[in-house]
Amino acid sequence: MLFNGAMSLVWVLVVLCVGREFSAPSAATVLLGAGYGVVTAGFLLSKMQALATGNMSITVMLGCSSLMLPTILGSILWHEPIAAEQGVGLALLLAAMALCVDKRGSGEIRPRWKLYCMLFFLFSGLSGLVFKIHQNSPGKEEISEMLLIASVVASALLILLAFWVNHRRDAPKPKLPRSTWKYALVCGICSCAYNWLNIGLTGALPSVIFFPVFNGSVILGSSLTSRFCFGEKLTKYQVCGLFVGLFALLLIGKVF
Repeated sequence: MLFNGAMSLVWVLVVLCVGREFSAPSAATVLLGAGYGVVTAGFLLSKMQALATGNMSITVMLGCSSLMLPTILGSILWHEPIAAEQGVGLALLLAAMALCVDKRGSGEIRPRWKLYCMLFFLFSGLSGLVFKIHQNSPGKEEISEMLLIASVVASALLILLAFWVNHRRDAPKPKLPRSTWKYALVCGICSCAYNWLNIGLTGALPSVIFFPVFNGSVILGSSLTSRFCFGEKLTKYQVCGLFVGLFALLLIGKVF
């Protein structure tokens, strides 16, 4: 909790340093920023807890499958058309995700892991939905203002929660080891950067293109990274999944 709170504090610093000249945000931006802060706190906690209690590849695949929520709602709420080839591509992308998951060594499935995965799926989907709502609101240009509000809310929630939990347990006040601050800094900068880009891209691209491409790339990229950075061999199913996923992304992007 404290690590994620520190990571969210890095978001505050990044937004203040990189953000353009700030203006008084609209009511919609304030409301959505606060909501996104709560969603971010839930997303970070549920994702880390799911990764800590279950198989990594399956956890990531389940979380990224939440792309279905903003994609379908984007089509319904904002009348974004889904072409036939994009529907096929979306189905193929989910199949590619399943193929890319290496189930070896998954071990016993814990009930807590199922709960954390459900929460991870929910908060991940809500993140995309908040992005989409903000980019269809009068304050869609106020991206830096929204991120600043969200990062303040998320860091405050997580840090207060860390101290409250230890207080309830009669444990010492939580403290981050010095060695973890570099990870909090790197994770904070990277996560703030890609979320900043994601908000803008959510408004620029239809849901059926953006969410599948982003989440699908997380799965496909993770498979490649595990092979070339960590020496983990790809199974024949994962190799097949990479090719199917590439073809699916081309279909979704209407390259053909």
